[in-house]
Amino acid sequence: MKKSYLWGLVLGLFIPILAISTPSPKVKLTNLLIFPQQGKVLTKSTLIKAIRRSKKYIYLASPLLNDPDIISALEQQVSKGTTIQIIVGKHKSNAPLLRTKAPRISVRQRGSEFSDGFSDMNACYLLIDDNLLLFSGIPFSKEKLTPNPQGTFPQGCRGFGYIIHDKAVIGEVLRIFKMDWASKRVIPKGGPVIWGPDNVRSQWSFKLKQAQSSVMIMTPHLTDDGFVATLAQLSKENVKIKILTMAFKPQRKKTSHEKNCALLRKNGVDLHYFPINQKNAHFVEGTYILIDESQLLLNSAHINPNAMDQYRQFGIVTMNNLSVQEFLKAFNHDWQQALRRI
Repeated sequence: MKKSYLWGLVLGLFIPILAISTPSPKVKLTNLLIFPQQGKVLTKSTLIKAIRRSKKYIYLASPLLNDPDIISALEQQVSKGTTIQIIVGKHKSNAPLLRTKAPRISVRQRGSEFSDGFSDMNACYLLIDDNLLLFSGIPFSKEKLTPNPQGTFPQGCRGFGYIIHDKAVIGEVLRIFKMDWASKRVIPKGGPVIWGPDNVRSQWSFKLKQAQSSVMIMTPHLTDDGFVATLAQLSKENVKIKILTMAFKPQRKKTSHEKNCALLRKNGVDLHYFPINQKNAHFVEGTYILIDESQLLLNSAHINPNAMDQYRQFGIVTMNNLSVQEFLKAFNHDWQQALRRI
């Protein structure tokens, strides 16, 4: 890996930590978090640093929360008077957290009934008081955030996060969180936040159709036929499309992912694949879409019908140029490292 790229990633991870500690409207900072790369432990450190700055309350949503360092940081804040509410998904590893008897920590499992408006919790975000919102494409789990003894992460997991201080956005996310907590349906107001299953499909489709020159996508799977059809049509209209996705083992009976990859290649879409063998396995958490190298969509949703239409998802849209450029560096690096053919 080139030294310039390593330093770019170090800065891309270090600067958001400074943004948490000393937000300033006068200084243009990238709030993008990259995981993992050089300085890979900074992602967990950023989460813990955000938790420790809380004064009044913490609202947290994650499909899975079992990372001991994060749970310990939450418990420490409770002892300082912070009130904490946590919504988790149906994953069985959430059981110990659901049984917690710690004062001022309340945990609810949402998505067990479709009356909630979604069949499982897949959104991953952290709200601190009324001044910080942190989106994460990586679940707050021990398996994803803790390196093995060799210093590498499971499957070389790739994901991104984003930090927001905007009061209006924080207020809207808090409103949705409280409705999810109460198991009530709610209609999002729009803005730079995209929710699933409410508007992730419609917003992605709307923004993709605005593309003039290019679309870059990083996602684990391509199994939603409607989304794939939109991309195929854009390619026919001379929009240059690059997709980084998971490799697959060709089978006699082709999977939906394999079929859609073939359809996209047939329509001129350029695909590269993260390897799946044990030595070089690489997995993507979340979906990341860069449109015309100017508008970046980060979301917990994967491109499949269940994820888009039934699960609670959460994502951010940003046009911050520094964040866009940091994502573009990471994408281009992964593009060069990925497989061109399976």
